[in-house]
Amino acid sequence: LCKAPYVAAKNVFFPEDKEIEAVEYYLEHFVWGGLQRTDQDDPYPYGIYGTPNWMVNRDTLARAGVKNRNLDKMNIWRSYDYPHMFMLYFHMYQIASMYPEKVKYLDAEGYLERAYQTARAYFIYPYEVLPWYETYKIGCYNELVILDLIRELDKHKRFDEAEFLRKEWETKVKYFVYDDPYPYGSEYSIDRTAFESSYALAKYGTMNEMEPDSNLWWDKRLEKWYSHPEVSKKKSYEFLERQHYAGLSVRGWLETKYFLLGSDWSVSSDQHCLSYMAKMGGWSILDYGMVFADDPSDWLQLGYASYLSSWSLMNTGTEESDYGYWFPGKENDGATGWAFMPSKFGRAWIRKNVPRGAWHYDGEADLGYGAGIRTAITILTNDPLFGWIAYGGKLNMAGEEFWIYPKDGLRSRFAVITENKRIHFELSRDGFIGNEPIHLSGDLGMVSGVIENRSHNDHVAELMFIQGEPTRIFLDGKEIDIKKSGEVFSALLRISKDKHNLEIIF
Repeated sequence: LCKAPYVAAKNVFFPEDKEIEAVEYYLEHFVWGGLQRTDQDDPYPYGIYGTPNWMVNRDTLARAGVKNRNLDKMNIWRSYDYPHMFMLYFHMYQIASMYPEKVKYLDAEGYLERAYQTARAYFIYPYEVLPWYETYKIGCYNELVILDLIRELDKHKRFDEAEFLRKEWETKVKYFVYDDPYPYGSEYSIDRTAFESSYALAKYGTMNEMEPDSNLWWDKRLEKWYSHPEVSKKKSYEFLERQHYAGLSVRGWLETKYFLLGSDWSVSSDQHCLSYMAKMGGWSILDYGMVFADDPSDWLQLGYASYLSSWSLMNTGTEESDYGYWFPGKENDGATGWAFMPSKFGRAWIRKNVPRGAWHYDGEADLGYGAGIRTAITILTNDPLFGWIAYGGKLNMAGEEFWIYPKDGLRSRFAVITENKRIHFELSRDGFIGNEPIHLSGDLGMVSGVIENRSHNDHVAELMFIQGEPTRIFLDGKEIDIKKSGEVFSALLRISKDKHNLEIIF
């Protein structure tokens, strides 16, 4: 389930016709009417049969051959399967919006509709069909994409649908903040999967006003109502801090080995590390350092190490290196391991004995790489150990000025994070060119760089400021209007040439 969403996420920034065609083939011939119920199916349209085998899950007799419980229920209850699919549909919506000539299966409106309906089903079906899957209570990988989906629904004036998802999300925020002292369980009670969601939920509550409520929802299993007569941003922030430090308990942060620093682990750090949560939970640590920490240095170090960590599972190279360190040979070029065995020899998942190194099967690794797309950024900071440094970039200094070659993988996001200065902006599409530097003045009041046109056509890219207030923006010397919505600044860049010079004054 996690491979296609990752490929779609990558194609938002670097569109490739063959890759988009492959994802659409998967949606048309494997997902729709197979893995996922269609809009015409009754009951439970848009329900997902999910893992491990949707063909068996669709057939009660076949299911009876491998299971002996819940055979009277439609097997669409696994909460964890839904976020992969609405993430996939959402990124295909972005692709169809920005590159309409590259999609053939659905248009942008069609993909947005499926993203919404699948997200709606996520909050309704699992708990209705099999209440053991308590969607409000468990952190599910990729579910934070709902926040981007809500924003797009609002943009399209689909206010009722946006409000439905917003209320469901806020119900989950309140549960994590107020109703459970240990909301970190996911598939297992001692897990690390929830820490992407726990941070996203806490951040939402910290930065958005939520209303008090009475009898918000009924817990079928515990037979009780949940009410929240008092709701505050302060309580959400207190939970944000708690979950941040709880996440460190399953993450390497002392030992600087590449397979431990920033890595997550399951059960023990000498058996199973560098799984998908290295990046997923690592995103939360990096974002915490950028947005909330008074002293960001520790969290930038650990968060960026988390972002980089599981890329080491990739098996790829050149002809001279025989196409990969872990498993040489051209036929293995581009493959990836699921996780890492730190011991000299040990037992990995599904009872496979493996030597030290990347596992020889990939499983859920793409979940982490999808989170890597959300995390990728070049950051300039003044580190207490190393001085001025660029995470995800090559830094040159001339006098008091900075020249940074972005090498984070996307080259679409840039930040300056120090104790006294916070600048963070990103492009909705395109990105900085790789072989020319981003230039910053010594006082960090001016940023300039060269934007590349990745689709080679005329279009508009949105420049969004997550932190920092721009006072003037120039594209090829022409001043661009700055818009403000709430606390967020943005500008629309008209891209027509292969390269454009961008300058931002703060």
